[in-house]
Amino acid sequence: MALPPLATVTDLQSRFPRTLTADEGSRAGFLLGDASTLVRNYTGQQFTRVTNDTVTLRLNRGRITLPQRPADKPTAIAYADGVGTIPTAAWWWGGLDTVDFMPPPWLGNGPAFTHLRRPTTVTVTYSHGYTELPQDVVSIVCSMVGRVISAGAVMPGLSSGGLDDFRFQMGGSLTTGALVLTEEEKTETNQYRPKTGPRSFRGPPPPTTRVGSRSPNSPSKTPFRFSVKVLPADRTRRPAGCPEPR
Repeated sequence: MALPPLATVTDLQSRFPRTLTADEGSRAGFLLGDASTLVRNYTGQQFTRVTNDTVTLRLNRGRITLPQRPADKPTAIAYADGVGTIPTAAWWWGGLDTVDFMPPPWLGNGPAFTHLRRPTTVTVTYSHGYTELPQDVVSIVCSMVGRVISAGAVMPGLSSGGLDDFRFQMGGSLTTGALVLTEEEKTETNQYRPKTGPRSFRGPPPPTTRVGSRSPNSPSKTPFRFSVKVLPADRTRRPAGCPEPR
């Protein structure tokens, strides 16, 4: 499904320092679409409102995370193999972007998959996206296109030149009119990228210190000694040298 650009020519004109020419206006429509694709690819978000979208996801520890945000509560969840749907009583909406297929801790006697197949991969139908696009995203898309139009308007097609002994070379994507996200724009759009949790790592076990010896990092590596006195099984008999309790 083709998604519309994240900004319009009107949005670009309102932010551009001068009136766009006819050629620039016709070119801007295509550039806005290309810039929107770059932003969507970087953030992994579509932003535009989509109704009844479907996505197939694999469960991770009895939970799925919907890829697009903001997300509405799913309207239907089915087994990915197409054999049957999962009733709403067998899954719990987290309110943001997660769906749990195990009863929450506060529901001690919640329904279980006693008469159902326990899902591993599901197909979810849900709506997502903004009814009104975030203005920071619109501004970034317009800035990307504005740089391209400005670079071409100064001296179109000029990348190098010279006069007598002086030579110059215009380098970098910003000066040659390429559509790019600057580092500042990436930092600003990072808030829309999905957050990934900590990953497990299996490596060698940490070094251990042997009981009865000093740490290898201590100034002195001389072992120290200690003794343990074990009380007899009959607690009524006190070992020698131990005072009677008062």
